[in-house]
Amino acid sequence: MIISRSMNPHVVTASPTDSLRSAAQIMEEHDFDALPICQNGRLVGMLTIKDIAIKAIENGLSLERTPIARCMSYEAKYVFADQTTAFVINFMIEQQLKCILVLDRDYELVGVVSLDDLVMPEPVIEFAQPEWKGKALQRTSYQELAA
Repeated sequence: MIISRSMNPHVVTASPTDSLRSAAQIMEEHDFDALPICQNGRLVGMLTIKDIAIKAIENGLSLERTPIARCMSYEAKYVFADQTTAFVINFMIEQQLKCILVLDRDYELVGVVSLDDLVMPEPVIEFAQPEWKGKALQRTSYQELAA
């Protein structure tokens, strides 16, 4: 099965030119720790609560006047919509990610998938890694899953 069948296509994003204040409000409203930053539909980076705290607040930057671009990370982990669910599960566990962005092959953001989205029947888990057979992904820590 490909990951686009499990992903959530409704992704909340911000623009690099938006203010840190608007990003913080979006993150608070949706209870996010990180926010994808897109320009013209393409992923250009990520902004985290930690970015706002360390790069902005500790340096006395105005949240209202500082654009996201000044504090965001220009790297983000992602997978492609046509990759297999087993590949995505393996990648998320290796990278210790709770969720990951999904792009199409034109690098446009098309969705997001979380470990909770990937709760699946045992035969699919068996293909992910043989040693994980019989272990559910829902609410399982990375350490428990890899043990």
